Amino acid sequence: MSRQEAELREQLEALDQKELVERVVALQTGKINGSEYDDAAFQRVLDEIMEGRSVRRILMSSRKEVMDRELPRQRTFYAWLSDERLNKVFDTRNRYEAAKLVHMYDMQDEIIEIADDGTNDWVEKIISEQGDTKIVFDHEHVQRSKLRIEVRERMMVRTAPRTFDLNYKRNEDAIRSNVRGERIIALVQIDPSEVPPLPGSDDAPDS
Repeated sequence: MSRQEAELREQLEALDQKELVERVVALQTGKINGSEYDDAAFQRVLDEIMEGRSVRRILMSSRKEVMDRELPRQRTFYAWLSDERLNKVFDTRNRYEAAKLVHMYDMQDEIIEIADDGTNDWVEKIISEQGDTKIVFDHEHVQRSKLRIEVRERMMVRTAPRTFDLNYKRNEDAIRSNVRGERIIALVQIDPSEVPPLPGSDDAPDS
């Protein structure tokens, strides 16, 4: 090994040790290269996401309330989420996606509750000046409930298509089928004379 290669190897080993030390310090103090990161605060935001609240609603309340709860600003939370170093040490992105998935399952339960709740589908309406009333179907309420269901379904599909998009698996299977079909066609079109003989067969060349 040349002197230059030896020096390069020493530098790489030093970098590996530095990164290891950095990760240990980060886990112990919540700091990376001096930048403040509070994993407990990050987890509190994730806990509230799993309870069905959006990041905007959690962190855009009055600043005093957020500070009293020791939570970060909204832009700080997303800065943490996009930081590669934090992700390597604290697995921030996978944890955030897991929290969002729990939120989507909660939305699924909400959809069932909205669909099953027919409490206000029929309302009492005054039909005369004398105060006569009649029970009528409330189209506006039903359409509003339908919109609430559709918005939740779209959010679920956009956030976790593999889990909630009914067409996702069909499309994925179709793509796999097409790829498999193309491979079969390619094999069928191969000239047999171009296929090398198997070792040990009569057509195999003598070694």
